[in-house]
Amino acid sequence: MCGSYYENLPYNWEIATLAQISYFERGITFPASAKELILNEANIPCIRTANVQDEFEIDDLIYVDRKYIKSNKNKLLQKGDIIMSSANSKELVGKTCIVKELKAEMTFGGFVIAIRGIVVNRKYLHLCLRDLFNKGAFIKESTQTTNIANVNTETLTSMQIPIPSLYEQNRIVDAVEVLFEKLSEIEKSLS
Repeated sequence: MCGSYYENLPYNWEIATLAQISYFERGITFPASAKELILNEANIPCIRTANVQDEFEIDDLIYVDRKYIKSNKNKLLQKGDIIMSSANSKELVGKTCIVKELKAEMTFGGFVIAIRGIVVNRKYLHLCLRDLFNKGAFIKESTQTTNIANVNTETLTSMQIPIPSLYEQNRIVDAVEVLFEKLSEIEKSLS
């Protein structure tokens, strides 16, 4: 069981595990030789850990044959998915971004996990996961091989998230978005 990273919660807030409020979908596996650099009718764009930045980046895509999806619709990216880099350097393991829009059908590779909130505002959940990332929770909870740190789904299921009412989750998301918008305006004015 993962340790708690939250203390002194406001009245009426609860702690829930990620397994209680979301489900996870691990990406597809395929041999390195299956990677293609050009889209064609038989393949599909595939998200990798390199696409998990502060925002969802699709400038550097690879493509794989659709047969690796095995007709499993859960292996297709969905709008609102929180994408996590589950295998990466120790400093980047657990990094997340949220899929705000999709212009085409895409899948995701085996070092990426799609987290799909089911009883929680997905943007709020994303803020909580970023908070855990910034606190070093994924570094602490990951396992290390020679060059790669891994966060497995078993560890993720027991990660704890503070849960206010849905109204409060929405209010928090709105307030954070306003703050980020103001910061972006300030950044633009300084450049």
